[in-house]
Amino acid sequence: MSFENYRQGSLDGVPFECVSRGSRGGRRVDVGEIPFGETWTTRDMGKRARRFQFDAFIFGKDWLTRAAQLEEALERGGVVRLVHPTRGELDVLIEEWSEREDENEALDERSYRIECVLSRDVELPAAEIHHRSAVSDAAAAVPEPVAAAFVSDWVPPDGEQINIVSDAVETDAIGSLDAFAAELRDLAQVPNPLAGAADALAAINELSANATALIRAPADLAFSFVSIVSGIRSAVLAPFQALLRLARFSIGLPDLDLGFSLGQAGDAIAVNRSALGQLVAANALAQAADAALDQSFPTFDDAIAARRDLADTIATVERTALVSRRRDVAIALQQLRAVSWTGLGDVAVSLPRLTDASANGRLSARALSWRIRGDIDAADDIVARNRLDHPAMLPPNRDLKVVTGGSDGRS
Repeated sequence: MSFENYRQGSLDGVPFECVSRGSRGGRRVDVGEIPFGETWTTRDMGKRARRFQFDAFIFGKDWLTRAAQLEEALERGGVVRLVHPTRGELDVLIEEWSEREDENEALDERSYRIECVLSRDVELPAAEIHHRSAVSDAAAAVPEPVAAAFVSDWVPPDGEQINIVSDAVETDAIGSLDAFAAELRDLAQVPNPLAGAADALAAINELSANATALIRAPADLAFSFVSIVSGIRSAVLAPFQALLRLARFSIGLPDLDLGFSLGQAGDAIAVNRSALGQLVAANALAQAADAALDQSFPTFDDAIAARRDLADTIATVERTALVSRRRDVAIALQQLRAVSWTGLGDVAVSLPRLTDASANGRLSARALSWRIRGDIDAADDIVARNRLDHPAMLPPNRDLKVVTGGSDGRS
């Protein structure tokens, strides 16, 4: 028997002779065959794992010893070092092997068919999530489907289908706009308003002045409200709370007593109130979610409470969109709710926590702050958060909320 054309290799240090070898690769293709159809779909799902197959045999005086060593390496599990006859050193995992004994020209030998897969460490995708951009992108995706749904739903007061009761529809539509205008003016006139309040008030007054024309042009009406809601964000000192309040007001619009009887025009009036409420609520929540990441929450607990309030309010508008069969609106709000939940959680994690403390004996807010934290920086927060009558004398038998960390968030 001639061995001059055979190549040598080794597995985990055990040498063998190799006469044939191969490899297998390819792509993972997902084929979707359409039931009862004459077509199919395909998706490339990435590379297949690279596999190697080779025929090895062991012969010679010590063939039994080396066969036992090779089989031990094949059975051991985990990554083993393969010195491939033509590809060099490789780290592989054994998938399958078989052996066969034969007698050839009076030589004792044992043959093996070995199949293995190239070893690769687990590489988790490096996900660097930018919560700011994720929330901003989700917020920016809300106005378009919401405005389209509003334009589709809104019933103009002079529409042919309601010409008999158009006066009632017009009166209620103008009343709804006036109710919103009053709420918007209230939001824009908070104590110590920012410079943008004057612009916001001017836009609100223009909305009221043009109400009769706007209720007959739903696209213009939608654009006006989107612009005004955006302006409120830059017009007040605490835009997150203001916009959340506006959203809640909007949700309640269909049930708000505007002083008008629904009467014969009830269906059209109800549709318009609901459409207008959803339009403003969804846009207010989009702006509120983006503003929340700029909000200076004093504690972890405050940020988590804000997150819960925002998510619950979005979920309410989301359910209304689903009932109205506005799936695109519901999907946009669902995405906004998801990224806002994650984003505000990321903001909250670095903030100090609240804890319960009791003023045993007659302590002042400063003394309690010093006892709990080692500084007096939380004194004003203790008074405001717990609505105390006087900072110099705390109620002795009441649990008080105290921030447990300093301004840097250390506890």
